Amino acid sequence: MDPVTYDVKKIDGYEYYESPDNDYVYYVNMNFPGQSSFFFDKNKKIIFGSRYYFNWNYETFINVINGILESISEADLNNAILIDENVISICKWFVTYGHYMDEAFCLSDFQRLLTNSTNNNNYKLLLDYHTDNNKTTYPVYKNYKIIQENLFGDTAFNAYSHGLKILKIKKLFLIKHDITDPMFHSFPIFPRNKILSTIQPVYRTYENVYISRGKAVHMSRNLDNEDEIEKYLTSNNYVPINPEIMDFNEFIHYIHNASNIVMTWGGAMTNMCYFKDYTNVIVLKSKSYEHENLGLFQKIIDTYKLNVKDITHKNNSIVIPFL
Repeated sequence: MDPVTYDVKKIDGYEYYESPDNDYVYYVNMNFPGQSSFFFDKNKKIIFGSRYYFNWNYETFINVINGILESISEADLNNAILIDENVISICKWFVTYGHYMDEAFCLSDFQRLLTNSTNNNNYKLLLDYHTDNNKTTYPVYKNYKIIQENLFGDTAFNAYSHGLKILKIKKLFLIKHDITDPMFHSFPIFPRNKILSTIQPVYRTYENVYISRGKAVHMSRNLDNEDEIEKYLTSNNYVPINPEIMDFNEFIHYIHNASNIVMTWGGAMTNMCYFKDYTNVIVLKSKSYEHENLGLFQKIIDTYKLNVKDITHKNNSIVIPFL
């Protein structure tokens, strides 16, 4: 099956594809077989810029191609749900919290730029995230919806809510979002400040915060001695907070007002974009993340002037004196 290619356009740090006028584009949401969340055209040709593994992760592509082809071949375009508007979307990665945040922030920033460039604010934002545990082992967090509402109001929609229905889109603006793209994992200031503007003050703040987390169900990411770490930090005047179980407003309030933060490696590191400038940050790295380095988050670190150091595990535990 031949892919669809469009001319690449640029606006500030973003590159994007724009579908031709009067030429509908179709979307398969993540309810469908395989790792879906991709676009195709009226000839049922895949738009390769819509999913990360189309462009370079061919091992994943090979593993899911049968499900993708099944979804396309069985798609009834005559019964597709019409989205008769201009739609902005972005190359989809995983539906983990970190990637969701990354994509939502870029969508918000790009929406602003495109609106200013075209003097047209008639755009809908297409998101695609699970609201139940039927299609993925990644846990459901209510914060996904809160972030959507805070960034986009009623200008965005979650394609997942349409179930096993193909979407038919009038016109598509699709943002490139590969590892090498300048806005990948950038967490720009505009959407960050938009989120912060929605946060209501809480009656107290903490100077020292430890961002804890629950046990992962989709991978072995946890350190073996997390209880010991929390006990040690608590005895040294750190307050543990867990974003998975805490009110979003309260969580952002606490981390934005702290001066010293300890956290574990993973998608939660994207929350560094909410830290105030010059916050001192220690990141604890478990065995599952030992192949990663701070370069993945360097754009956040530089933008928000953070003082960050990481401590790598020893046999999947953090040596307490290192803290």
